[in-house]
Amino acid sequence: MTRIDKFFRKYYWLFIFSIPLFYVLHNYNEYFGLLSLGQSGQFLLIHIIVFTALFYLLKLFYRNAAWSLLLLMIIYFFFGAAHDLLKSVPSLKFFATYKFLLPLLGLLVLAILFIGSRLQNPPWNTLMYFNLLFVIFLSYEIVVLILNISFHKDRSNNFSQKEIISLNLNQPIDTARLPDIYFIVLDEYTSSDCLKTEFNYDNSSIDSIFSQNHFYVSTKSSSNYNITPFSISSTLNLDFLKPDLNGKKMTAKLILQGLSTMQNCFLPKFLDNYGYEIRNLSVYRLNRYDPPRPELFAPMKKNVLRMGTLYGRIQRDISYAVYSRLPLTKKWILDKNFNEERNNQVSNNQNCLDLLNQEIENNVSKPRFVYCHVSLPHEPFYVDRNGNFYSDSTQRQFTNKQLYLEQLQFVNKQLAKLIPKINQTRSRPTVAIIEGDHGFRYYDELKNENDIFRNLNAYYFSDKDYRALYDHISPVNSFRVILNKYFHTQLHLLTDSSVFINDRVDLYH
Repeated sequence: MTRIDKFFRKYYWLFIFSIPLFYVLHNYNEYFGLLSLGQSGQFLLIHIIVFTALFYLLKLFYRNAAWSLLLLMIIYFFFGAAHDLLKSVPSLKFFATYKFLLPLLGLLVLAILFIGSRLQNPPWNTLMYFNLLFVIFLSYEIVVLILNISFHKDRSNNFSQKEIISLNLNQPIDTARLPDIYFIVLDEYTSSDCLKTEFNYDNSSIDSIFSQNHFYVSTKSSSNYNITPFSISSTLNLDFLKPDLNGKKMTAKLILQGLSTMQNCFLPKFLDNYGYEIRNLSVYRLNRYDPPRPELFAPMKKNVLRMGTLYGRIQRDISYAVYSRLPLTKKWILDKNFNEERNNQVSNNQNCLDLLNQEIENNVSKPRFVYCHVSLPHEPFYVDRNGNFYSDSTQRQFTNKQLYLEQLQFVNKQLAKLIPKINQTRSRPTVAIIEGDHGFRYYDELKNENDIFRNLNAYYFSDKDYRALYDHISPVNSFRVILNKYFHTQLHLLTDSSVFINDRVDLYH
């Protein structure tokens, strides 16, 4: 018997550690720079404890508990990868359905437990093979991790173009005349023209308020991206993002890379250099400035690891359908979770708007950049035009235009109070952008792809000089115009165009 044989016979239980460690390390490398080390370690520790306890529990009933647990762990940790593979092959899609998979999994588990109870001798060769295999896999991932750290792979998560950073930040400027800048994003607020043609809705009441308060509205504006992190990142980086994302399928990794790009935007760095106070009143982290409440996509970092497992997939794909059919689980799980999510989002939106109003009403000595981002009129549709709550079943109807209009009218009531406050004489010049980061996205039938980009895009300059603006200016050029006007940067304007990212896919693929 070789030393390797002796080693793996002695430590036949090694897979209890090596399989979850390989799984976590592989995902950590795949999402390098995007996942929290603490959350990854917590996930690993919990699963090692659970499977160690399961091992000792099985040993009470099965002589070959290790063999049974090994196969169960392989199914558990690699179900997601196998499921994705089945779904990617059109001819195998039936085998990817849970109608087929759940009975199959049940039979497999029973078969594994039954065979494990019948084996007379421990299957040392099988245990040694898989232990050695996962040690090799784990060694490979360790090498990849070292390379990722050495070559700073995390930098590839930042999609910002680098050229804009070379902009001269030391031009002589009268800082007393620098404007307060309010960047106000109403998520998924489409243009009035789109509301009229696609929703048969007249939004002229809010257009009139803009006009009466001397705003310039870009009536033919289209957002540059149809996904929030990319739209905001391109706006605040004053440039389109790299790589070319047109037609690319949305994934959890891509979303996290978009958020990473938002955390390294050019504009806050530029304004920091001129002594600006940065106020982040959004649900996203902006450079080193944290939001007032937890980040909107914070749970995604935790879910990335969980979604590859059998438990994660079942919870995501079919738990809602199962829970909604059982009175107790509907009441104590679904309704409770829904109420928490609804209350949190409505509270977050109102908190951001309240803080924004405070910023507008307060006079401070230093110039300010205020970024306010509310998840309205974006789905889920939690409130009607008067702010009354909808039911759980209603808020899930993302394609319901009438529910969208109800939430939009609720936003309009907030705007009607906000816009006149911006148009007030102050000692310091005032600049404001009120925009939708993209248009309405959930059409039953999308006749024109451009409809999902058609967005509200309104500007306010306190000197009322809008000569640099034009009716189809897009957000990527907004701050180029502002920096040219107030900071004399002489940046050329980019071609106004839109990049479509396919968001009608499973995020965790």
